[in-house]
Amino acid sequence: MHLTSTGRGVTPLDITILAGLARGHPHQRIGCDLHLTEQEFGRRIRLLFVRLGARSGAHAVALAYRSGWMGGLRREARPAVVLSDRQRALLGCLAEGRAVAASASVVGLAPKSLGPLLYELRTRLGARTDAHAVALAVQHGYLGGPVGSSSAGSTAR
Repeated sequence: MHLTSTGRGVTPLDITILAGLARGHPHQRIGCDLHLTEQEFGRRIRLLFVRLGARSGAHAVALAYRSGWMGGLRREARPAVVLSDRQRALLGCLAEGRAVAASASVVGLAPKSLGPLLYELRTRLGARTDAHAVALAVQHGYLGGPVGSSSAGSTAR
């Protein structure tokens, strides 16, 4: 897999970590594949998030796609799905790294009600994690605007 070179002091190992997150792999698997101890992997991912200014794995993946670093990551085959406006808005919130309360406000639900919506969204996309859902959304054009562009409320199709 050939991935695009980076700026921001992001290394090829960091890109491999981001690719693992984009594929929905658990942290333990990514660390094991890279021959890193759990502690070393935790340290690396925390530092990577700081360098990127990422607030979550989903936000980090969105930033990696926006920066062009995932250019060598093959698109995952998935059947086309129809997403509701709320699901699209939630995808935007995940991509922007918004907190639960802010996300709930954007989608018009109570924070406690986001769980079922998120579960339904991940199920519909065939995603294992929030980061994987964002990656699939980017790959298949489900996000309304440029990733990280405050388009969470957008319903563009």
